[in-house]
Amino acid sequence: MSQARICAYFSIFSAFTILSGSAAAQESIPLEGLVITASRFPEQAGKVGSAVTVITRNQIKSANAENVAELLETVPGLTVNQAGGVGGSTSVFIRGAEPDQTLVLIDGIRVNDPASTGSEFDFSVFSLGNVERIEILRGPQSGVYGSDAVGGVINIITRKGEGEPRVAAEVEGGSYATFTQRASASGAKDGFAVSMSASNFRSSGFSRFSGGTENDATRKRSINARLDYDDPAAVWGVTVIAGRYEVDAELDSVGLSRSRDSSDTSFKVLQIASASARLNLMDGAFQNKLTAFLADSDRDFFDDDGFDADPATDLPGTSFFRGQSRGLEYQGDLAVRGVDRLSFGGRIDKQSATSFDAFEPVGIVPRYNVEETWRSAFAIYSFNPTEVFNLTGAVRADEFGAVGTEATYRLTAAYRIPDWGTKLRGSYGTGAKAPTIQQRFENSPFATGNPDLDVETSKGFDVGIDQEFRGGAVILSGTYFSNDIEDLISCEGGFPCTFINVDTAEIDGVELSGRWRAADWITLKGAYTYLHAIDAETGLALARRPEHAFNAKVILRPLDELTFSASATYVGERFNRSRERNPLDDYIRVDLAGRYDLGAGAELFFRADNVFDADYEEITGFGTAGRSGYVGLRARF
Repeated sequence: MSQARICAYFSIFSAFTILSGSAAAQESIPLEGLVITASRFPEQAGKVGSAVTVITRNQIKSANAENVAELLETVPGLTVNQAGGVGGSTSVFIRGAEPDQTLVLIDGIRVNDPASTGSEFDFSVFSLGNVERIEILRGPQSGVYGSDAVGGVINIITRKGEGEPRVAAEVEGGSYATFTQRASASGAKDGFAVSMSASNFRSSGFSRFSGGTENDATRKRSINARLDYDDPAAVWGVTVIAGRYEVDAELDSVGLSRSRDSSDTSFKVLQIASASARLNLMDGAFQNKLTAFLADSDRDFFDDDGFDADPATDLPGTSFFRGQSRGLEYQGDLAVRGVDRLSFGGRIDKQSATSFDAFEPVGIVPRYNVEETWRSAFAIYSFNPTEVFNLTGAVRADEFGAVGTEATYRLTAAYRIPDWGTKLRGSYGTGAKAPTIQQRFENSPFATGNPDLDVETSKGFDVGIDQEFRGGAVILSGTYFSNDIEDLISCEGGFPCTFINVDTAEIDGVELSGRWRAADWITLKGAYTYLHAIDAETGLALARRPEHAFNAKVILRPLDELTFSASATYVGERFNRSRERNPLDDYIRVDLAGRYDLGAGAELFFRADNVFDADYEEITGFGTAGRSGYVGLRARF
């Protein structure tokens, strides 16, 4: 680390320390609900030592967002790349780690695709219907969650039904011939709670190839439901969750040698289901949960015009990818000393991945077809020596089939100074990511697998401070983080390439965020990330990691019925490819959103994206939306 960067980091945190120490006596830091993801059980936010961001249901509603990518790009430490707008492959970098080093959960179900190159999750397939909250846990978390949690964890939690039965419906339309319909229903009675939703989205879109002239359409559909039952004595309960998400999108051919409009298409489907049984013993001091789960990811890519088809025949072809996960997971939570908690459990996960190409007139050409079983065991202890001091420790062992066993751990600490409105926190942990089935077994004209690949591993830490002023009207947060990742897997050696462990990444940076409720009718929010992510061997910047990024937002409520927001997002210069090739310019995008309460359960909402029509690329060769506007009507019954 250079002396200049050390001085910069020291200056930032010195400023935070001075502000904290000079603060007048305040009320204690608000414990804003419970955080589930950090320690696998509900924990008061003030006790969490990890860096966590929670996107609430109200924030999701206020943003009027169509997809989760629009929400995640406002979170400090996260970078979102979308390949040509809605429907194009969408990836998320957490603190400079690769997108396939982000573990994604839906209600605790792993949805990373076993059949994708790096088991990454493509956010383009997911729709936001029935989402209660999104928890983003940053830093290595394999000691808690196992493989893929090298950069962090994103847990999407669906809504549990409550209150009297309610039905809601909404329609929205706007630019690019976009039309969306959503419907939901929820309620609770006599221990039963039900919630469900369905959505349908279509858009003529714009050209995914940034130099193209034809529009590339997208259609998305989703349906999901959740059923909960808790017996009156609170001794046992069950939860059943099911969902299907699909996206049908037209694509363009964008590559290193040639890019153009094309008639390629993709069809992607995610199906998930789980059934959990809960049993509380010892007057609730010992909670048990057994979950059966499944997750299926299907991706079909149709090369209708022959471009990028079989290099031997250059004839039209189709590529199929089928990823499946089936298994059981047990978790026990035991109260210790009345204030501590021991969580422990294990998981059996049978994963399978199949891929093949279909070419005319060659026929079916298989790539890989492999099934393997992963097993894991974990233990987490939350120790509270005093009311304001919390420590957690986690250990985990994962057996990744034939790859072998990897042990990981995580430690966190949180210390609160109620009179100052201050919370100090820190964490240290290790990460592990097993090589995927494709990386080990692919046999195609494009790539050759390597069954001897090692597990990618990491060691990382962060230290931070959360400081409130004026009784919580102002909240500032600052975090320094560092993560070193070894044995990164890359496909090297031309065409076909071969997967090998080749790279080591060194990553560190600073995350700053703040909120100021200046008055009852105005709130200001902001987040800034400084990221230094390099290849340790070359010293060159890693691809698609901006050094500077920020998001600023003002929320106005001039009338009780009207809420309006304006946000600005800045993404700094970065490189599209490794070894600092294909530079991408920085950009600023300004977006507006608002809603007006019409009364009687009806609400008018609108959003305007990229209002100054910024011309930019998130990925070289892929287009982005220009100035666009949308308006909708929401009704509740």
